[in-house]
This record gives sequence, C-alpha cells and structure tokens, in this order.
Amino acid sequence: MKFDFLNKDSTFELPIGQHVLFRAQDQTGAWVSRVYSPLTKLHQKSHFEIIVKRYEKGAFSTYLTDMKPGDYVSCRTCFGRVTLL
Repeated sequence: MKFDFLNKDSTFELPIGQHVLFRAQDQTGAWVSRVYSPLTKLHQKSHFEIIVKRYEKGAFSTYLTDMKPGDYVSCRTCFGRVTLL
C-alpha cells in the first residue's frame, strides 16, 4: 500500500530495522494499532509503502485495505532497535 505525505516535499527518512506504527478507530470506536516494516528506500520523496496481508477477521488489516484514496490514518515512525551500519 502506498501512503502519501501531507507535505509533498517531505522525504522518507526511516532506516532499515525501524517500523511505522499505524493507529485508527474501528467500527465500535475502539483504538486499534499495528506496526509495519516499510518497503520504501531512504530519501524517497512524497510517499512511503508497506505490504499488508488482509485477514478477513483482522481488526487492522481490513481497515487498511478498505481505505479509499484520500482517507487518512494516523502513523508514527522510528519504532525498532535494529540499525544496520
């Protein structure tokens, strides 16, 4: 899945071994979050990408794969302790 930055001049600066945390509310209003490893190389401009396997009963994978262009999801970066030198 491809996610665009709100600021198109932003670049992807997350090193290998770090993760992106996504967070959203499900249909009941409960907060659900999942961590994904990005596929995007450093310094990519305007977007980043992840792979999402959809599970029919998956609380978050179904939310992400049901998103439409223009939908928003909350995310944070820099989770993980491995940094390749």
